[in-house]
Amino acid sequence: MDTATFDTILVTADGPRGSLTLNRPDKLNPLSMHTLHEIELAARWFDEHHDLKVVVVTGAGKAFSAGADLTAFSGESKMEDRSVGWRMARAMDEMRAVTVARLHGWCVGGGLVVAAGCDLRVAAAPPADVAYRCAAAGGELRALPAVFSRDRLDGGSRLLLQVLPQLPAADRVIDLACGNGVLGLAALQQGLARQLLFADESAMAIASARANLVRLFPAALADCDFHHGDGLQDCAWGPAGLILCNPPFHLNHTVDAYAGRRLLAQCAHHLAPGGTLCLVANRHLDYGAALRRDFSPISKLVGDRRFTVWRACRA
Repeated sequence: MDTATFDTILVTADGPRGSLTLNRPDKLNPLSMHTLHEIELAARWFDEHHDLKVVVVTGAGKAFSAGADLTAFSGESKMEDRSVGWRMARAMDEMRAVTVARLHGWCVGGGLVVAAGCDLRVAAAPPADVAYRCAAAGGELRALPAVFSRDRLDGGSRLLLQVLPQLPAADRVIDLACGNGVLGLAALQQGLARQLLFADESAMAIASARANLVRLFPAALADCDFHHGDGLQDCAWGPAGLILCNPPFHLNHTVDAYAGRRLLAQCAHHLAPGGTLCLVANRHLDYGAALRRDFSPISKLVGDRRFTVWRACRA
């Protein structure tokens, strides 16, 4: 899956299917000039994916779009800015892929313009809220579609949370492969982090972690950052005193340690001397040899029939 990074929309391409999600659900996905410009850029981005056949356009939360964001428009705007809606509509109309507007809830004003710019429009029920409660992370955690373990706490994270009180506090903490942000939020809840970075390759995961942070720890937002990319590659944030990681262990449909090993090498680069990596992994994937290449000492903190939690220090 390929993703593009935007401020107000989520954009993905996965083989023949793409998605564009208006992503300001707290405001019913209003359309500012910035959002309209991002939709235009996304349309051009989709055209670079030659295998793409269809793009589903939808809105996060309870509505497709409530229309124009009146707080973002000004009567003093330049004429060039006023044409941004026209450029957005033209870019969507010129897309090679078939566009399908998936409409639910409110769709008024500018939302109708976006829907009309699609080739097809279908009515759909609002997506059900998917959430679970995690006391260790401070409350209810929610997640957008396609985020890992969005409807329940996965067994690996559950095991790592058990040993979180054994880990040292640090000024800078990274939640790597953060998903909905459960490990980083738990670090905040337990006072382990003064500054926190959520990192994931999934734009929907980053958006979910940000939304959970805003809802559960709004006062901590100024001390938190988000990195959407290939692990910690090209990430300038750091060095960190503590990294928490529940790495992916599937390559397509096969259990594989490749992704985890790549993340371990990145962790070694982003940890401060004396810093700690706490990693939970499928017990059938022995990360011991990979950890010994870059860390010392290493130890197993806890394990069960499915997972092992490793602690590794950077010398």
